[in-house]
Parts: sequence; C-alpha cells; structure tokens
Amino acid sequence: MRVRSFFCCRAVLALTLSCVLLTGQFLLWYWKHDILDGATDGVLVSSAIPVTEQPTLHVQVPAAVIPVSIQGRHPHSTYSPDILSDGAAPQEPKARIEGGWQADSIHVCFSTDDHDLRPLAAAINSTVTAAREPKRLVFHVITSEALASTMRVALQAQLPKLQLEMHHDKVLEQRMRDVLPKKIYTNRAILSTPFNLAAFYLPEFLAKGRGMEYPSRAIYLDTDVLLLGDIGQLYDMDLKGKVVAAVKECSQTFNEYINIDVLHSQGFTKFDGSSCIFNRGMFLVDLRLWKQMRVAEEIEGWMRRQQKSDPPLYHSGVSQPPWLLALDGRYAQLSADWNCVGAGRHLMKQSEAKEFRKLGFDQKVLKGLGAKNLPGGKFQPFPLTCSAQAKMLHFNGRLKPWRQSSWQQDK
Repeated sequence: MRVRSFFCCRAVLALTLSCVLLTGQFLLWYWKHDILDGATDGVLVSSAIPVTEQPTLHVQVPAAVIPVSIQGRHPHSTYSPDILSDGAAPQEPKARIEGGWQADSIHVCFSTDDHDLRPLAAAINSTVTAAREPKRLVFHVITSEALASTMRVALQAQLPKLQLEMHHDKVLEQRMRDVLPKKIYTNRAILSTPFNLAAFYLPEFLAKGRGMEYPSRAIYLDTDVLLLGDIGQLYDMDLKGKVVAAVKECSQTFNEYINIDVLHSQGFTKFDGSSCIFNRGMFLVDLRLWKQMRVAEEIEGWMRRQQKSDPPLYHSGVSQPPWLLALDGRYAQLSADWNCVGAGRHLMKQSEAKEFRKLGFDQKVLKGLGAKNLPGGKFQPFPLTCSAQAKMLHFNGRLKPWRQSSWQQDK
C-alpha cells in the first residue's frame, strides 16, 4: 500500500511540477496551451498593454483562460456573453434584498489599486467560466476613486454583461492607511498598499451608502488566482455559525509570520507557533456576523500593536499576520482544493522539503522530476502537488505568470 501510494504521489507530482517554474526555464503548464502573451489562440492579454500609465487602463481578456487540458472540468470552456444572457424567455423576477441584488446572487469581491488588470481580468473570467450558474455572479472590485471609472470601462469592454460594481471610499482608504505597519516586512510593493487590507472592510465597502444594506455573505479572492471549480458550491455551504471559512495550510505555521516569544511576553499566551495557518487569499465570510463580532476592529487592534511593538509582533507579511491573530480558532475549514497555494514560488524551504520527504519524495525523486537541489536543503522550484484536483490555483509566489518578462528580477 505504501509503495502504491508513493508512486501515485510521484505521478501527481510529475504532473503538477509543470505548474511551476523549473529553474526559471520552463513555463506554467496552462501557458503551454496558447495562453501566453502573443499566442494566436486564447491570448491572456495583449503584449502591448501599458501597465504603468494612470489613470488609463487597458486589458484584453481571451475567449478562454482555462487550459485545454482541464477544460473538460468546466460546464463552460470559454467565456461568452451568452453565458450571462442565454436568450431564454424572461422568467418571473426573483425576490430582491435591499440594495437591489437578486436574493440568490453570489457576491465575489476583489481589491486592487494595481494598474495592471491582467490578473484581475483572468480571475474574473475564470470564475465565470467555471460557474454552473454564472448569471448569479455579482463582482465587486474595491479600488481607488482615481481608478474606479476607467477600471470599470476596461473590464466591461472585454467582459460584456458582467454584473460588476466598483467601490471606493476615501475615508475607508485613510482608515486602512492609518493602520499599515511602519515597517513593511516584504519587498512586494503590492502588499504595502492599503488595499491589501480592504478584505477586512467588505461590509462598509459593499453597502450602497451609510446605513444601507449589504449582502449577508461574500467570497473574497486575491487577484492572483484562477478558479477551476464552481464558486456557487462554496458560496452556498453551511458556515455552521463560524464567521469565515478558509483553507488550513500546514506547509506554513504561525512561526513563519509571528514572533511568538514577543507575543507571549505581552501576555498573549494562547497562541501556538506550531499551529497551521489559514490563508487569507480566499475566504467565505458571513458579513453580518463579521460586523456583529467587530472583527475589523480586532484586526486593527493587532495592527496598532504591531506599530508600537519593539521588537515587532510579526516579521513577515502585512495582512496575513493580523488575520491569523484575530481569527485563530474561529474559522470553518474548507477542503484544500479551494486554495491550491504555492504556484509561482521559486524555492522550497528546507522545512518544507522535510515534509515532502515524509511523503516519500526524497532528493532522487525530486531531481528526477527536474527540481534543482540548492545549498541548505532547498529546492527550486516549489513543487506544487495540489493542482490536479484544485478548484482554485493561487499564484501567491513572486513569479506571476503575467510578469514572465521580469521573472529573473522577481526571484
């Protein structure tokens, strides 16, 4: 049984290693199916798109962003406006909630002030493509006031009939900016923007105005994801009284982010540094319970402690550490296929390599699959073992597929 399991895992790893870089020479597998810039079919985005000018934004979304090899997993293999408007006879209007949304709408939220819309457009397109009931989808994009109108025009020009709402609020933006750490422990500029914290303020952003209604629940997604599964299945799940549902990720622990000794010295002794994290890049949230429990205020409290603490409470990340501290033990666990993390990572740390060896992947196996052994027990790249059954691929590594031209400098 152990031998059979080993070779099964080896086969999966052999398949999924092609999802990541092999020493920077190879491409992600879904890019091997004409999803590259300049490909003649299924172009992800025009290679001539200006991504640094503002406020002008341009984006071109293909007929399909889903790889040929996995299109069979979707009810729709390509995006078409007809997915959202099937031409059927008009039906009796469904009940509406205050705010004007259909009662059965699926609210999907993103936040970005990035001028490069390629990841956002691909994330939206893949969500629509994979959905069994795409007409239920309502997309919310939280951004700056300066970008909101041009971002809407650019997205809807390529994704017509999309239910899209743009949200901006200068007061909330300043509130987020005020709690940003004085020192950012990352060289990824996108993590240091206040909009990296917008996921914590969804009720405020989604409300039509002060005191107006907002959806009872929503799904938040980072922009560096591709949906392969039906998001409606996730949206309709029973939260069983929990405020959020997220994926438990044991390849990383609290110690990766939190200075546990410092935390304990300040009286917060309930936290265990060896606890698995739960990734903030995708979660389902009960928005009313979130407001009732004042989770945003609790997260702000942790961020203010970080601003004042010397030495710091956490040494990595911006939004992930306060999320972990505020919601530890208070989330419902999603199956791992809803957040297949690690795509685009160029290194496997020594601690992670040890976990792989426990599964039967010794150095010989990894080398045979094309992984490069580096000093200190590290491997390049990070072998992704979850993509074969993934419902969402999360490109949370530095080597983003839409930034292929800068992969060498992003390492």
